[in-house]
Amino acid sequence: MSETKNVKMQVMELLEDENLATLEERIGAVNLFEAADMGRQEIRHSAFLRWVMDPASPHGLGDTPLHRLLARLFMTNEGGNFADFAVSDLGDAVVRTETQAGNNGRMDILVTSESRRLVLCIENKTGSQLHDCQLEAYREYLEREYDGWTRLYVLLAPDDFVPEEKQIDHGGDWMRLNYSDIAEVLKGLLPSANEKTGLLIEDYVDLLKREGIIEDPQLDRLTTDLYKRYSQVFDRIAVYRNDNNEKNEADGRLAAGLYRMHGPAFDLVNKRCTGRNGTEGHLRDIYLKVLNDMKQKGLLSSCAPLDSTRKYLFFHTPRMDTYLPKSKEKGTWGDGRTYNFWIYPSLLKPTVKLELGAWQQTDEVIERQEQLRKAAYEDKYITSRATKEITRQTKYRIITSVPTGIDMSGDDAAAADIDENDIETKLRNAIDQMLDNERRLLNTVNN
Repeated sequence: MSETKNVKMQVMELLEDENLATLEERIGAVNLFEAADMGRQEIRHSAFLRWVMDPASPHGLGDTPLHRLLARLFMTNEGGNFADFAVSDLGDAVVRTETQAGNNGRMDILVTSESRRLVLCIENKTGSQLHDCQLEAYREYLEREYDGWTRLYVLLAPDDFVPEEKQIDHGGDWMRLNYSDIAEVLKGLLPSANEKTGLLIEDYVDLLKREGIIEDPQLDRLTTDLYKRYSQVFDRIAVYRNDNNEKNEADGRLAAGLYRMHGPAFDLVNKRCTGRNGTEGHLRDIYLKVLNDMKQKGLLSSCAPLDSTRKYLFFHTPRMDTYLPKSKEKGTWGDGRTYNFWIYPSLLKPTVKLELGAWQQTDEVIERQEQLRKAAYEDKYITSRATKEITRQTKYRIITSVPTGIDMSGDDAAAADIDENDIETKLRNAIDQMLDNERRLLNTVNN
């Protein structure tokens, strides 16, 4: 069968594919924020969140959104001194966006309550990275301007956002809040919201899913499955989607016609599965293959499944399971785990990391984690070290990191350029090095 006939057959099969119909039904509803082309524009996201948080906004929710936000912030960053504010009258709160921080740039969202002497600064990241030690600059400005107030500093970002370590090192007291937390806060407001406000909240949460700011397993499965089965069709659409030239080759005309019929669905598949995202997806499949092969050989006790669509890929080992077994408490990751090894994003340029989670754990577990951190800090073969002590207030702490040498982050990197054998070898070598680190650390703490 010729390639052209292959493409023709794929087009016909795609037209009958139930997943295409399901995807179109899923994204077919009108979304006000998508109509306004919000996308990942941080200023627009900040503007909507400001509207929700402002007690003076005509949404009818008063200061309830602020209470819910503070409660979620406390639950995800246990140990702060701000629990009382979640049940205090914050009706006088003023919420602003793009507030000047002296000569140090503009703060995305700033909440101030004069009566409670509370200031909440939110740095919002939906697509860009931190830069110029901006967290430290904002913190220093607010320390001067709001001396004697309770000052809360929040970095709001997608769940898979990985800040540059040098930016976080200067971050001081900044707490992390994920957009999945924001989605839960907003959904929790729906029973109290009027009809119009409820529609806005639902559309906003839906936009977060469409843009990949928060996870949507259904969309991931649908788009990934369609792209894998009909990759040649999507490649043709990328070339011919806006071309109406009747003299084009037959499969080009088919692709253009198909795009005219189903454009929004194909745009979403392309956004999530081609270009850099497509390269990430290909790399993820290789990483998962390596992890599951090592699990089969008994080197790992568990790992991310082959069908995972996440950007953080976990694995565990028999030896570390013995030293840090699962807890009865949900803990940092909600599953009782007190540690995770990660293939750590970005998937285009990953590292292998060992991360400890102390949240909600017993004194015994925290002491074991701290011994492990100290052993890593003193290990002469480990260059990436955690200097801060692990305590009850520690939610996450990466104690050792191994670079993989994989780098597909260039603008011209494409899935077709991937050398699978080379990628597999580099990842296996990095994991082997991490397992060597584990062996030395556990020998140290157990002796």
